[in-house]
Order: sequence, then structure tokens, then C-alpha cells
Amino acid sequence: PTTYAGSEMTNIWGISTEAGKTTGRDNAVLPQHVIYDAHLTATMPEGLAATSAMNAMAHLMEAVYSHEVNPVTYQNALYGIRQLREGLTQLAQEDTLSMRTNEQIQLGAFLAGKCLCEVPMALHHKAAHVLGGTFNLEHSHVHTVLQAYVLEYQWPHLSQEVQQDFQAALAHDYPPQALQELAKANGAPYTLAAIGFGEADIDKAVTQMLAKPYPNPTPLTEEGLKEMLRKAVVGTLREF
Repeated sequence: PTTYAGSEMTNIWGISTEAGKTTGRDNAVLPQHVIYDAHLTATMPEGLAATSAMNAMAHLMEAVYSHEVNPVTYQNALYGIRQLREGLTQLAQEDTLSMRTNEQIQLGAFLAGKCLCEVPMALHHKAAHVLGGTFNLEHSHVHTVLQAYVLEYQWPHLSQEVQQDFQAALAHDYPPQALQELAKANGAPYTLAAIGFGEADIDKAVTQMLAKPYPNPTPLTEEGLKEMLRKAVVGTLREF
């Protein structure tokens, strides 16, 4: 791997066409061996390192509240979140991708890919695939922007235990804000407007997000999703 996306650990494939993005799972695309060489990720520009790491963070986030999560994947996901949070904090403070920071983020990214392969994802990934595939938005930027607003959407329906575990892993009383602050600190985009998605696109996006039902902690409603995307366009989170 030369980025932190984590797809090398999964059996997931994706195909983008003019009609949008289609994904699926098949063990035929699961590598037999994965070799992690920190020197292959150490030369990433800081901006790409930040958004690629946030992409991995989104996999861990959704693994925590996946409807098929198990105790081992759950703990791996929380540990991975801590590694990425610490690595992204160091990246922002040092303003350079040191080998120490690189290796810490790569560990979190490995766990993110592993968790992504083990349990199904929910709203965040559906929304990211819709926005990326339909509106031709850069993959890691979409993940970086969306996750704070998606976690806020899910937050009221997560158990107190899961909320507390998120708070501990992200070292923040309100984890959605922690995710947004990590992006901001690293100069990464944190609004949909900044990556080319506007309010005029919301209706089309929500229609596609609701086209095929899937399990999600919070009920998926048209108005709820529109409000989530409106917040993401301008970068507004509720006060906690």
C-alpha cells in the first residue's frame, strides 16, 4: 500500500460509471498477502496523508456501530481510532510526515481495512459512494468531510457505552467535533462546499442515498439526510 485507504485488507470491489458507483464483496479480490513497508507511505504529501488517514478513520467509525460488530472488531476499531487520532494530531503539530507518525497512522489504517472487511458499513459509506460516484468528488476528500456530520446524525441513537468509547478514543466530549477539528488542524477540507458539492445537489443525493435500504443505527429519513447534508455544505455542527 502507498496510502492509508486500507482497501488492501478487504474483499470489497468498486466500479464507477456515469450512472454512479457500484460496490460489492467477493473473496476473489482479497489479496493472499499484504506487505506493509513504511517507506512506501512516507513520501506522501502532508495533505494526502491527512485525507487518506481520515478515509481510514471513517472505516473504523462505522465498524464501531456496525449492526454486525463483534467484540474483537469493536476493540480493534477503537484502538485504530486512537492510533489515527494521535497520528493526525502529530502530523498537524509537526507539519511534516515523520516516519514515527507515518508508522502510527499506517497501523491505524491496517486496522481500518481489517475492520472494513469484517463488518458491514452504514450511512457514511453509502453517502460517500453516492457523492463520489455521482458528483465526481475526490474519494478521500468526501470521507474526510462527511464523517463528522454522519457521526452527529448517528449520535442520539448510539448507546451510552458506545458514546463513551468514542469519547475516550477521540479524546473529546463531542466526537463529531473532534473529527472536524482533526481535519481543520491538518488543512484538510471540512465542508462539502469546499470540494464542489452545493445545496442544489442535495435533493438528488438524498434520493440516491434512500434508493436501497440498509441497516443503520439512526432511521434514515429524507428530511434528516437533507439537514445532515445542509450542515455539511457549510460546516456547521450543533453545540454540545
